[in-house]
Amino acid sequence: MLLEYCAVSSAQERILHSLLPGPYTFILPLRKPLPVSPTMQIGIRVPEHYFMRQVSKELGMPIVSTSANISGKKEAAALKDVEKTVSSKADLLIDGGKCLYGNGSTVIDLVGMKIVRKGAVRKGDKFEWAD
Repeated sequence: MLLEYCAVSSAQERILHSLLPGPYTFILPLRKPLPVSPTMQIGIRVPEHYFMRQVSKELGMPIVSTSANISGKKEAAALKDVEKTVSSKADLLIDGGKCLYGNGSTVIDLVGMKIVRKGAVRKGDKFEWAD
């Protein structure tokens, strides 16, 4: 699905294959404008959580969402951590257990080839190509 929406070079594809699924969000260029992005770039995340990948696969489309916390507030590592202000606006909450890493994803800009935000990192993963 990622290749349907994003233009990916062979170098970017190698990085994606080596790190996904995982605790990373990748900034990639879009193939065409999408209503969810005001720019021609988008953040792509493929979690290690099997259930969520299966939901997306069964739907036949990516799931567009935001974090389960208010910007600048404590990250939600479990359903009990999701603030009432956020959960009251959600149509559906699924308790998939505590997050494997307990903090936000590392955001990697594959257009500029740099790390935008340091967050969760899977043991053994390396980023020699990044700043």
